[in-house]
Amino acid sequence: MTTKIQIKKLDNEGRGIGYFDNKIAFISNALPGEEVVVDFTKNKKKYTEGKSIEILKKSPLRVIPKCPYYELCGGCNLMHICIDSQEDYKLNKSRDILKKYASLDKEIKLIKSNKDLYYRNKISLKVNNYKWGYYNASTHEFCSVDNCLLANNSINEIIHNKEFLRFKDGSITIRCNYNNEILIDIKSEDKFEYSDIPSNVVGIIVNDKTIYGENYFFDMIEI
Repeated sequence: MTTKIQIKKLDNEGRGIGYFDNKIAFISNALPGEEVVVDFTKNKKKYTEGKSIEILKKSPLRVIPKCPYYELCGGCNLMHICIDSQEDYKLNKSRDILKKYASLDKEIKLIKSNKDLYYRNKISLKVNNYKWGYYNASTHEFCSVDNCLLANNSINEIIHNKEFLRFKDGSITIRCNYNNEILIDIKSEDKFEYSDIPSNVVGIIVNDKTIYGENYFFDMIEI
């Protein structure tokens, strides 16, 4: 079923919020102020969920995502919004979380980054038949990726050269610090093999057991 919906605001997952049939509707790929045609995917007693399949009235905040995987991948959900609005959204979300869960109603300031891309120092990927990637949002449809535009370049180098780690299925979390050192945390029940480890990899943990190097960044330890 499809219908037109006016989008009022964004929820905590970056989905547009509108109303349909006297229920709140959570709509992916929809921005405040937009009128969209929605394909509903879930209909619950108190809410509905759907995806925008046509934009009848476009928000001035909308931009074309730079990532080629964006429509398929669940790794991020704000790249269709201009960077200034992304930062405002994250700031307001932080305020709401502090107020709701810590009863802190104080002003917080945004420290702007000089990077629009390649700023994340941690990502978690799924491994499916030796390929690395993300699940599509709210599904188990796997999207293999060779590069993540939000991840630090040191993390992307690990993704590009992933053949030094071999396991069929599971998950992998990759962290980096400001020295571009890498920690790798793997969860898998499959046979695990590694060789020719890059020099900036300081530790590999498999199923909570350190099999190479350390399980921490030395420069994070307080002395």
